[in-house]
Amino acid sequence: MRKLRALWFRLLRGRPGEDEFESELESHVAMHTEDGMRAGLSADEARRQALIRLGGAEQTRQAYRERRGLPWFESLLRDLRYGVRTLAKHPAVTAIAILSIGLGIGANATIFSMVSRFVLRPLPVGDPSTLLTISTTRKGDRCCNHFPNPVFEDVRDQARSFSSMAAYYELIPASISGGGEPQRVWGQGVTTNFFDVIELPMVLGHGFNKSDDSAPVIVLGQNLWRQRFNGDASILGKTVLLSGRNFTVVGIAPAAFRSVDQILNTEFWVPLGMAPQLVPNFPPQDSREFHWLSVVGRMRPGISRTEVEAELNTLADRYSHSFPATDKDSGFHVELAGALPPSMKSPILLFLSALLVIALLVLSIAGANVANLLFAQAAVRQREMAVRLALGATRARLRRQMLLESIVIAIAGGMLGVMLSLAATQGLSSVHFPAPVPLDLSIGVDGRVLWFSFLLSLVSGVLLGLAPAWAASRPMLTNALKGEDALARPGRRWTLRNALVVGQIAMSVVLLSVTVLFLRSLESAASINIGFRPHGVLILSLDPRVHGFSPGKTTAFLKQLRERVSALPGVDSAVCTDVAPLSGGNRSDGFTVAGQSTKSDAMIFADLYMVTPGYFTTLGIAQLGGARFWR
Repeated sequence: MRKLRALWFRLLRGRPGEDEFESELESHVAMHTEDGMRAGLSADEARRQALIRLGGAEQTRQAYRERRGLPWFESLLRDLRYGVRTLAKHPAVTAIAILSIGLGIGANATIFSMVSRFVLRPLPVGDPSTLLTISTTRKGDRCCNHFPNPVFEDVRDQARSFSSMAAYYELIPASISGGGEPQRVWGQGVTTNFFDVIELPMVLGHGFNKSDDSAPVIVLGQNLWRQRFNGDASILGKTVLLSGRNFTVVGIAPAAFRSVDQILNTEFWVPLGMAPQLVPNFPPQDSREFHWLSVVGRMRPGISRTEVEAELNTLADRYSHSFPATDKDSGFHVELAGALPPSMKSPILLFLSALLVIALLVLSIAGANVANLLFAQAAVRQREMAVRLALGATRARLRRQMLLESIVIAIAGGMLGVMLSLAATQGLSSVHFPAPVPLDLSIGVDGRVLWFSFLLSLVSGVLLGLAPAWAASRPMLTNALKGEDALARPGRRWTLRNALVVGQIAMSVVLLSVTVLFLRSLESAASINIGFRPHGVLILSLDPRVHGFSPGKTTAFLKQLRERVSALPGVDSAVCTDVAPLSGGNRSDGFTVAGQSTKSDAMIFADLYMVTPGYFTTLGIAQLGGARFWR
């Protein structure tokens, strides 16, 4: 260890150490020169003999450098400095190469930002590796579904693989007052142990207590707290008006946590027992038929996911026999909390994989272009390489020099690509996607993206520089010293440069073909007849129920709203519906024909919508069979 410290000390001393050695070397040469002059030699001859006696001045300096430092490291630094100076002599070619690699790295970094955000990012809670989300499944149905409340209670009480379990109602729309005009926000109803199970520390205050199940208390998200209440630290214990009801603030959640489902953007949490007061037509809590609860569980120490799945399968078989009317052929599915929802996982991964393949194809095209530029540069530097070989340089040293230059280009391109990715991710995050629920689709450049970009740049630099470095290190010396093409070989018609050009053109054709097919698909999708006239139709979303409106007051409010909107300049008509067309918010309701059997096999299930008069006329929907809608 002492020798290593001394080595680093000598290495870091740099120029002062060199100066001391030079003065000491010169003193030795002077003493030997003086001895030679006393022996009758002339001054020049005495100095020459002194240098011979020392073994040569330059050889002595080199031996000293090897003893005082790290020869390979210093040699690498010298090659790096020389490579940077060489690249600076051809700024136009270097700039084109860096820009080409930067575009390819930027595209890959942007796509990988999506992968990092939606696939790789762990949930910002305590020990996310032991927190699981649990869903119900049914044989033959599409995966996956929520829990009925009785099933959740059964699993919570009987499963031994979990140290604790919690549940939450996924989305609660509400109107919050206080600190300004009323604002529509989205939250969740959670069991009182929810924050304890996920081990989420609060910025201020605490989570819910066991006795808070039916208490009007609320935990605010940090973003809502800062935007709505200006980050008031004294808000704990104060009340806020949520959908016309007073709730006492007991805690502020960290900004990084929005929901266990990281794609959702929820801003408050209330006890699950208070959710029926905020949600009209709240699901019945004692029925095993209504699936409405999301469930998370914390695995016990030393328990594996295989053991968890085995125990849940055993419980599922037990429930199938105990409750055949509702739980027959049922099962459970577990995922790491914060991962993509099982029903969305496959299409999202397929989409991101396709984008990543296209981005890698773009990088391959850029790499082929840069490799050809390096081949051209190698041909220009043929005489330099031949001279260095003639003076004793090894071919390995020349290859290393060329590889270092290509790596410098790739690293610089990677830095440019990261900057382009920063701009691209900010632009994508600012795009608003119309959706009936609050979504957090923001992406950014994090540490994983930076490491990915660095490794991709390093690998790209090595790969695109290998062929030019190999070719440049094997010139025909006679031809090169005469100034002829050092990369040419007698009788060769097909070169690696030709292959790179062919490959670049082939990949470009593939990429253009995919782009044309994608644009044609978009054009075809835009021309699909969706059943109504979308041009000139604007949609306003509101829900008077979250403001505490009674059914009668809601009807009067909507009537007044339609009348005032219809009177606005440029508005032909205005209608109301509980479900906007193509919004995905449809529901299935059952009904029976009057006078017929009320048995389950006579019940018909259909998607029902509530609309106001003029709905079909406003949307331009043709009515079949001559049926007349009311006026």
